Amino acid sequence: MYPAESQAQYKLKWGPDLIEPEYLAARPMSVRAVIDLLILTRSV
Repeated sequence: MYPAESQAQYKLKWGPDLIEPEYLAARPMSVRAVIDLLILTRSV
């Protein structure tokens, strides 16, 4: 896993014309597990 903010900055430095969303696939997770994952990846 990597911090989402620094990854986005890295990708944007190339000046992309099209920005595609990134997705996460996982087994059913509890709300708490989702929140922990978002905090871990600095997405919130």
